[in-house]
Amino acid sequence: MWPQLFAHRMLQTIDRNTMSLYRRFLRLQPIFLALGLLVISSCQTTRDSHGIPVYVPNYYWNYYLRGIAYTLVGEWERAVADFETAIGRRKGALYGESREKKRTKTYGLHFLDNYFPHRELGICYYYTQRMADAERELNESLQMLPSSRAKSFLDKVRKARLSEQANLESDPIRFAIASPATVEYVNQSRLRLHGQVSSRYYIAGLTLGDDRQFIEAAQETVAFDRDIRLRPGPQDIVVSAEDLAGKRAEWRRSIIVDVEGPSISVSPSPNGDDTVVVVNVGDNESLSHVTIDGEPVMPGTDKRQYRQSIPIAPPRPVKIEASDRAGNRTSFEAHTGDMLKASIDSRTHYPDNRLADLPRSLQPGRTNTASSGSGNIVRRQASDVRLALGPGIASGKSDTTPPRLRLHPNIRDSVAVTTEYYILDLSVEDSGFMDSVTFFLNDMRESRGLREQKSIKHRFTHTIDLEPGANTLRVIARDWAGNRKEETFTIHRKLPNNQRQDLRMTLQSQIKMPEKAEADDRATRQLMSFMNTFVDNRRDQLMDTDIGSFLDNVFLDSEYPRFNLVERDPETMQRLLLEHELIHSSLADYRTAVTGGKLRMSEWLLKGSISFWGGEDNWVLDCTIVDVSTGVQIVSDDIQFEGFELDHVEFQLHGLIDKLTQQLPLHAAPVKARHRKKSVILPVGKADSLRQNLRVFFIAAEDKDSSFADPVAWEGKWVQGVVKSLTASESLIEILPPEAAESITVGDMVIMR
Repeated sequence: MWPQLFAHRMLQTIDRNTMSLYRRFLRLQPIFLALGLLVISSCQTTRDSHGIPVYVPNYYWNYYLRGIAYTLVGEWERAVADFETAIGRRKGALYGESREKKRTKTYGLHFLDNYFPHRELGICYYYTQRMADAERELNESLQMLPSSRAKSFLDKVRKARLSEQANLESDPIRFAIASPATVEYVNQSRLRLHGQVSSRYYIAGLTLGDDRQFIEAAQETVAFDRDIRLRPGPQDIVVSAEDLAGKRAEWRRSIIVDVEGPSISVSPSPNGDDTVVVVNVGDNESLSHVTIDGEPVMPGTDKRQYRQSIPIAPPRPVKIEASDRAGNRTSFEAHTGDMLKASIDSRTHYPDNRLADLPRSLQPGRTNTASSGSGNIVRRQASDVRLALGPGIASGKSDTTPPRLRLHPNIRDSVAVTTEYYILDLSVEDSGFMDSVTFFLNDMRESRGLREQKSIKHRFTHTIDLEPGANTLRVIARDWAGNRKEETFTIHRKLPNNQRQDLRMTLQSQIKMPEKAEADDRATRQLMSFMNTFVDNRRDQLMDTDIGSFLDNVFLDSEYPRFNLVERDPETMQRLLLEHELIHSSLADYRTAVTGGKLRMSEWLLKGSISFWGGEDNWVLDCTIVDVSTGVQIVSDDIQFEGFELDHVEFQLHGLIDKLTQQLPLHAAPVKARHRKKSVILPVGKADSLRQNLRVFFIAAEDKDSSFADPVAWEGKWVQGVVKSLTASESLIEILPPEAAESITVGDMVIMR
């Protein structure tokens, strides 16, 4: 009984207390409601006139992103405060991060790409005229993580500081180039320029000949070692430079390019003397010396033409040698008996192509006969006919014998060269007079006239420009009578291995335009949305330039290593693309590729992203080459360009290609030893930038110049390999296919693809 009564009284007490609390809550409800509204309003992010959040969470990445947003609208002082907060110089950010990274972790599994607080702070200092602070921050950024944007603005800062100084003219730009100081004759179509140019005010521009050199960051001394293309004839080699102080200077040398040797021809005596023939030696620039049977015969120098009569009797071999000031030489050997025969025969043959222009009374068959139907008899002597027609024209018979054509050395089948040009050494000979020699090479046609020289024998050189691969050369020699002799040759121009398309890794490009960001953090999402909206307003400008296809064209048109297309297993490729988040690239479009006639599957992918940064249309293109099979990043670099002037953008993209190419693993090493039956060991490893699964191909040891050699073949296919294991100084290469292992020996060269 007592427990039940106690419980009943307790419930009554609780009910009274509950009702009392409820009445108090009703009286305090307006206060709680006001507090709730205050809390809710405080959670709403306030934005400034630009749409940038005024209050952000106190994480360093939020301050960094807001600083970037301020730079886009030119709020440099506000950006300075946020960047200084992000790196911990000002209070406000939890765990400030001062280290620059290509990718920094924010929270959970979320990351922020391109975290460069020192670089961006230095740029803000530049726009607020704090040049000393700007140079300090940009240098610190470059020491941590070099970037094209930091180098570009460091040049601007240095240029601005130099503009404030006086008496800069006392320090000129200095050149140190290995070259003679006088006029020089050269016999090559390329000239190696080796040297350096320096200025205490930082060299910012350098031009070698007609080629502007890519200089990403101005330097006090810029060294160069490069071939420049030359044209035949006299010309000036000019090296011009400019520094950040605005001073310009140039180095100039005069040269004469002569790649063809002298020509030597034999002609009959112009006065009809059958006892001598005339030797004509000529050069398009300047003869150096002429010898006949070892005896110098040309007095003086700097002549373009030399002529001398040689007696035919007694019969003997004759050797004529000539050279020009560029060092080109031509040798001509003949027998006086042949000269005599040609000299006599040339006057007893009619050139058929000249008969139509002769008077009817002088045409053959009418010289000693009556002219029927005229009632008059006209008689002429053979000597009169010869006199009227001139040397080489006589009565009797027609010339139907084709001229003789010979190349020295004889390249009747084929020849392989490694230069961009080839000098043909030819000799032509005819019983009459030579008319011309015509050259057909691929789509090119050139002709050299010999009619005026009235030569019966002619030895000369001729330069032709070659394209990579097989070049079909057709040479046609004609005489005065219209007879022709034709020869066809094949000249193979071999490219260095690092430029051959068939040996390059396959590559395609995928340039990613700025897209809307998705992030869990509200402030981060708002800031990223603002920045992408800002960039979207300039997207039309960027799309007009079409950086993606432009970069493809730069790769294809550049002198740097090219990349071909190969076929791959579609199922394997689809899986790999999906794993490495490349499924949205053109590489994954299997159906379109098959419809187009060839499966466009690549081994490397050039990934890129374009972003806009503060300033006057500053764009940054980040590029990374990724191995599609493994997802390994091969190389990565970036380039900055301002505005959309086509020439400037193209120049910067060529510079980016140059930067990426310099990082590619394109060196060679000999096979050190065999390992088991299907692999070999190389004396290079991780210290030489080799990576796992890197592809290679083998060059036979007997090929002396491995730079231009063809790979070892097995059953019609080139033997390749793949890096399977690495140490600091060695690597193990598995041979593909394994059955081709017997064709690889110690000492063979391995070329890294």
